Amino acid sequence: MSTIKPIKTEADYDQAGDRVYQLMHIDDDKRTESMSGELEILVTLIDNYQEKHYAFADPDPVDVIEFYMDQNGISRSDLVPCIGSKKKVSQVLAGTQPLSYKMIRALEEQLDIPSELLLDRTKFKLPKSDPNIDWNKFPVVDLAKNDFLKDRRDPKDYSEELMRELISDAGGDEAIAPALFRKSDSVRQNSKMDAYALKAWCLYVLAEARCRKLENKYKPGTVDENFLRSVAKLSTQSDGPLKAKDYLHRSGIALIYAPHLPKTYLDGAAMITKEGVPAIGMTIRYDRIDNF
Repeated sequence: MSTIKPIKTEADYDQAGDRVYQLMHIDDDKRTESMSGELEILVTLIDNYQEKHYAFADPDPVDVIEFYMDQNGISRSDLVPCIGSKKKVSQVLAGTQPLSYKMIRALEEQLDIPSELLLDRTKFKLPKSDPNIDWNKFPVVDLAKNDFLKDRRDPKDYSEELMRELISDAGGDEAIAPALFRKSDSVRQNSKMDAYALKAWCLYVLAEARCRKLENKYKPGTVDENFLRSVAKLSTQSDGPLKAKDYLHRSGIALIYAPHLPKTYLDGAAMITKEGVPAIGMTIRYDRIDNF
């Protein structure tokens, strides 16, 4: 076996290529086990060098669309059903508005433009469409107004992306346990509740709770009758909510104030984060200390 060394230069690359060529042209019955091992190692080193120095950049989505338009006789009008309007088509082709997941799926389904060519494959992968979720039903406009979203893209066009980011911040689908609500006796009120808005509010509370640095880790059994009594006493003070927040945080419980969303009819809810941190979300939608 010849001496194998790392491929760091073009000369090393050429030398390794020549050696692979030699080994590949040795008859199988004459190729020893050590030669086969050498060949395997050299091929791996060459692949790594090529990936680092000769990697092709992902195609620009606009270039891909324009190529398919030219090759398949697709007009700008043909893009409207996929992208939404003539104005949006112009913005996308001008590079001033990025493609949304919804647009990419439509371009693939209706015009056979491969989705993998419209994404930055090093960062994103087009998520599978979930027939059980209508992303447009999430109140993304209200979420944006209340600063529940970090991303500043137009919520109407990017509802799926924005909600997926919020879900990720909250710990992912598998981490979202059912919330415990103080339920009303009124069935009529419950029937009016917007399940998507309620879900979005809970996701925000969980995301915020995961960001909070609490003084101590919560110990099971902390919340007992005496604990509840201590919290209740704080409500008699003018700054009771702030003191309660500090008291809960010292106990490893995150208290999050978040404005209520339309049609949630919600005062508060209790949840637990993916990491096991108890989280209490409160809307304070009534300016009364007894509601707190």
